[in-house]
Amino acid sequence: MAYTVEILPYQIRAKGLAVFNISISISLVFNQYVNPIALGALEWKYYILYVCLLAFEFVYFYFCEWIVTFNLLIGSLRSLCSYHRDEGQDP
Repeated sequence: MAYTVEILPYQIRAKGLAVFNISISISLVFNQYVNPIALGALEWKYYILYVCLLAFEFVYFYFCEWIVTFNLLIGSLRSLCSYHRDEGQDP
């Protein structure tokens, strides 16, 4: 959570944290309620589905996030996430 606060510009920090917290809550609900139902219905085949999902997430993270942000400092990451404004820099 500290990373999210660190890279978001001041004006959209509350909205960014709201999206972050909602996505965490949705994933927790999914893991708590849907995984046991799917595991009971699909049995061992659900593990294959889960491994494919993890592989997709790994490939997405590697090509879309890690290559872009590799070896950048926090200030440089903030510039990737910020938007152009007329009034200047963040307070």
